[in-house]
Amino acid sequence: MLYQRLLRGFYSYILIFLTGATLFLALFVAPLLFTHLGIPKAAEATGVLFPPYFHLLFILSLVELALSFLMADRKQPFAKITIGSWFFISVINGLLAGVLGPEAIVSRTRWLAHPADLAEKAHFDKIHELSVILNSVSLVMFLTLCLPLAFSFRPSRDRIASENSPSQTHS
Repeated sequence: MLYQRLLRGFYSYILIFLTGATLFLALFVAPLLFTHLGIPKAAEATGVLFPPYFHLLFILSLVELALSFLMADRKQPFAKITIGSWFFISVINGLLAGVLGPEAIVSRTRWLAHPADLAEKAHFDKIHELSVILNSVSLVMFLTLCLPLAFSFRPSRDRIASENSPSQTHS
């Protein structure tokens, strides 16, 4: 029982962290960098921030996959959906960390070395757009996986006992 509660606690905290970090970086940090620093400095800053972020997403999504597998009652359809979702998220984040992130850095470097080369810019834009789409898919899946957490809150036994005690009579 304690083992399952610990696994559930770790799972919940990591999921909330992943959701919050993705929301914060994708919806606040990146737009603010481009708004306040301008494109060249913001591109440099995001080139420093996002590769480790993608690696962290990948590692933690693998941890969540393992935790969901350990916690699951595989006879339940929701457990299979959760495990499948984490597998899909892990694949997406693996692509972001291992393929698209490094390719975006190389493509951006080539484009900045030859700014007149529109093919290099188009390639970078395509890689960047794909990474934004995949990161958005991860975010939607994180938010969806958070839904059961929102509806599974159970008050502590002590609070329930104190609310139901006969000493709290209303006159």
